[in-house]
Amino acid sequence: MKPFDLEAAKRGEPIQNKRGAERRFVAHAPDAEQSQRVICLNETGHVRCYSEQGGYCVDCESDTHDLCMAPRKRTVWVNVYPPGTNCFGGAYETEAIANNYAGRNRIGSRAWPLEIED
Repeated sequence: MKPFDLEAAKRGEPIQNKRGAERRFVAHAPDAEQSQRVICLNETGHVRCYSEQGGYCVDCESDTHDLCMAPRKRTVWVNVYPPGTNCFGGAYETEAIANNYAGRNRIGSRAWPLEIED
């Protein structure tokens, strides 16, 4: 779980609470009460307020309602080899790059897509 990043949330990067429920950043009100400076909508459209650090409850050490950055999914391309061939298959940004680094023993004679979370 990545810690809440107010600047990233302002740029539109996805956020969620620690339970995994999506939150949508609405506004930053730096002059508001400390616990109400970050304004978000929950999945049902209700307004929720948080501290600038993403805390739902200022007096609590941690809460499942606290904000964090949502994982980002992306696809990488891998070359897969049979056991014992001493080939290492890295993760590449595109299929073309994976093909460029392919060994002759790769399984299926192709690069395979793999979805990962950052």
